[in-house]
Parts: sequence; structure tokens; C-alpha cells
Amino acid sequence: MGITFYAEWTIERGEEPSVDICIDYKFRAGLPAHYGSLTYPGHPAEPDEIEIISAKRKGDPDAAEFEFTDEEREEIEGWLMENSPEPDYPEDF
Repeated sequence: MGITFYAEWTIERGEEPSVDICIDYKFRAGLPAHYGSLTYPGHPAEPDEIEIISAKRKGDPDAAEFEFTDEEREEIEGWLMENSPEPDYPEDF
């Protein structure tokens, strides 16, 4: 499923100090629906997909996996979807 990308995020939880984290994630662009043709039966639309592979405290690659709350995960995934990575095509493409 897709290529692995990298993002940085800051988690703020009330009065606790903020935590900078590094996120490795996979992004797969969805497909528009195809209504078919004489030789192809078609398919429904497929949405974009985000899969967070790992999240660790910034500056500590040996740290344990950072645990998100459901709300934090939803916010991060939503932002990653809205700011999806651009395809990395060769210059002479």
C-alpha cells in the first residue's frame, strides 16, 4: 500500500508540556469511479487511504511507540489527508 512518508507533529495535552513527534505513514491515493465500457465492467470510487506506521518522540529513535488518543489520531489523519504528498515524478517526465 503506497510509499512511506514522514511528518512531524506537536501534541498538546492540556497543562502537560507539548511533545514533538515524528510520524512515518503510508498514503495511497484513491481512484475515481469508472462506469465501465464495452470491454471493462467498471468499479466504484475508492477513497484515499492513510496508514500510520510509527510515531515516536522527536530526537529519540529508540523511544517506545507514541500512543495517540482517538481524537489526536483522527486530527492527524485528517490533516495528512488534506495535505497529501505530491507525487515525486522525475524531472524529465
